[in-house]
Amino acid sequence: MASRYELELIISSAKDLKNVNRRHGSLKPYVVVWVDPAAKLSTKVDNEGDTSPCWNETLLIPVPSRIEDSTLYLDVVHFKADDEDDTKPVVGSARLFLPHVVEEVGFGAQAVRTLELHRPSGHPQGKVEVKVSVRDPRYRAPESAYAVPCVDQVVKKEEAEVVKVAIHGKSHIMPTKKLGRRECQLVTFDLPFLAFYYNQKLLCYKGCDFEDMVGKLKDGLAVVLEEFYQLAGKLEKDEDGVFKVVYDDEMEGVEVLEASADHISVSDLTDVESTIMMKDLLPHTLVLNVEGLHKPLLVLQFTKLRDGLAMGCAFNHAVLDGTSTWHFMSSWAKICSGADSVSVQPFLDRTKARKTRVKFDLPLDPTAANPNGTSEPPPLLRERIFRFSESQINRVKSTLNKTPSDGSKPFSTFQSLSTHVWLAVTRARQLKPEDVTVYTVFANCRKRVDPPMPESYFGNLIQAIFTVTAAGLLYANPPEFAAAMIQKAIVTHDAKAINKRNHEWESNPIIFQFKDAGVNCVTVGSSPRFKVYDVDFGFGKPERVRSGSNNKFDGMVYLYQGKTGGGSIDVEITLEAGTMERLEKDKEFLMEV
Repeated sequence: MASRYELELIISSAKDLKNVNRRHGSLKPYVVVWVDPAAKLSTKVDNEGDTSPCWNETLLIPVPSRIEDSTLYLDVVHFKADDEDDTKPVVGSARLFLPHVVEEVGFGAQAVRTLELHRPSGHPQGKVEVKVSVRDPRYRAPESAYAVPCVDQVVKKEEAEVVKVAIHGKSHIMPTKKLGRRECQLVTFDLPFLAFYYNQKLLCYKGCDFEDMVGKLKDGLAVVLEEFYQLAGKLEKDEDGVFKVVYDDEMEGVEVLEASADHISVSDLTDVESTIMMKDLLPHTLVLNVEGLHKPLLVLQFTKLRDGLAMGCAFNHAVLDGTSTWHFMSSWAKICSGADSVSVQPFLDRTKARKTRVKFDLPLDPTAANPNGTSEPPPLLRERIFRFSESQINRVKSTLNKTPSDGSKPFSTFQSLSTHVWLAVTRARQLKPEDVTVYTVFANCRKRVDPPMPESYFGNLIQAIFTVTAAGLLYANPPEFAAAMIQKAIVTHDAKAINKRNHEWESNPIIFQFKDAGVNCVTVGSSPRFKVYDVDFGFGKPERVRSGSNNKFDGMVYLYQGKTGGGSIDVEITLEAGTMERLEKDKEFLMEV
């Protein structure tokens, strides 16, 4: 059967390759590529470039299956001579998910990639420069035409292009005073997040003096790190294999990147739905938290915009949760705005919440700890922000509370909005009545544990709470049915339930993956209680606050305080493309009159 699509691949060059032929002479590499293993293609052998070869060859590769299911595989191989029998020819391998290419640039347009090669052992070794485009072989666009949009996505033209960012410098920030060596054991609440990705946040500010803004941010950072010094440290394992966060005055500290995207204004970013356009404004994309063993626990990127600054943050999620993240951010902002010291000091002794020492082994190869739980490419996803005004939120809440819940306790704003989102996503997914659906919320346990911990507890003190039912029961019952289940699950998750969950995990520590959120899930992270738009460093409140692309999967929801203030809430949802398209047409969900 003829291929529906073809892949045009330009293989330019490679660098830093391992010479697997060093016993016999120089490396003579060529590249083997395929989507279908039955249809492999290769470049010519570069006999001169050794470990920095140059090919500059164009290959047309058939794509026999759906784009959503297709991956490009690439091997760099040494051309063996007859007397080199002891040489293992594979130099390194890489792969590229084609849905990511289409999602970024659309059909027909070219994406430039630097692919990191991995040795058969799993260790990174070398990089390959490629240019790739996915196209319909039956269609050739004229030069002036736009790229054909992905049929599974409705993407604004301005979102189809990634912001081009130039990195100009890198520095490291340490606390202003010497602190010596400090250690703190990671506890059961922290450890499951080691196999997830760094938590990314993007804040956009207006301002005309980039250098002054960056100088103020760096100076304030050095001061606030006196209290939040763990973020300037690294992860380590002790002699028993127990993870800990360690700070030492000789470490490098927080990594700060300075960059520019002068052609982009703050307003260009404020209305963007997808994080695709913003991905180069955020550091540490697809970096696992366990890599904090050798990478900074906090990485910041300050990007100069035409009329302001984009602050990209990557926090190691094994070290802190959302409550601690925004405690740090607000403390840093207050220092930059003139405060002499941190007004609410972080509570740093995690063992007060849980003392159990757990040996937790993770694969040495980070790719084996993939939170997707599979080597298969994920489905095409879309992101969208739905902004609910205070009046809309109140309308949802008042409608639900017309009929009291079983416990005669009114449904909260969170429970009401959760019900509204869960029901709408279930409808958009077109689940069958017998299909199971799960609503999952990561709840703050600081006041739930025994003894209770202060709100300033620094670390992870959250736990997933699950509400499970059949889609048919959601269809057949009024919204109060779903709200009552969510309310009951939240209320009953007390210290006893938390301890039970911890004991279960400690007896069998496992790597958490996205699928553990539940089948057909709607999973809520962040909270509208976080005052994200109050994070003012002295040059005004942020124009927009967003999460990055890390840790997003089908059904992931982030709730943010609305920029308009009051009780408004921004709901950032990631769904499969078809589901999102149906959700966007759901007048009941959108609350259109």
